[in-house]
Amino acid sequence: MPIKETGFRLAWSIARDAMWIVIPLLIAAAIFGYKYHFPKRIAADYPAVEYRTGEPSSAEHTAIHVKGKLYRPLFRDRYFKGRIAIDKYDFTASADYTMFTVKFNSDVLNGWGSFGYSAYLNRTIKMEMLGAIWQHDDMKELKFTISEPIGASEKQWKGLTLIAPADTIEEAVAIEQAFSEREQTYLQPPP
Repeated sequence: MPIKETGFRLAWSIARDAMWIVIPLLIAAAIFGYKYHFPKRIAADYPAVEYRTGEPSSAEHTAIHVKGKLYRPLFRDRYFKGRIAIDKYDFTASADYTMFTVKFNSDVLNGWGSFGYSAYLNRTIKMEMLGAIWQHDDMKELKFTISEPIGASEKQWKGLTLIAPADTIEEAVAIEQAFSEREQTYLQPPP
């Protein structure tokens, strides 16, 4: 019997010593995973189409320039810090305006984010909320719902949508449809 008891004690001793290494490593990994936000540098120029939903003849071509970092923390909402400039809206590229950090709320319409800018001009703070933004696949696809009228303090969405990357209204509608399907999937109750 002493051989089995010695083997058990040896195994227990090794397991106990290993726990002194494994547990601190697991704690360090958990802290790292919580604190580190896994940034991804984004620098992209996209062709874009702006149109009114249901009115293909209203399509206008523009371009979107994205530069900044998309932060992807574990188990929390993604957010983007940087600048998204839309050629059609001059203030979005102006050095006077700073873009707000966009937080993509995973609990709201499958990743909705508020999209706006602020500036300190002539001793007053000016805020320009452009509307809402959704992104897919680390900002490889973008959807904006533009609130109107631009420049007014009170705005509402009247169907003006901006999609990138898209060269034609057909491409824009297809991407917008994919965003809508993801939103509908998100809104479905679990089986």
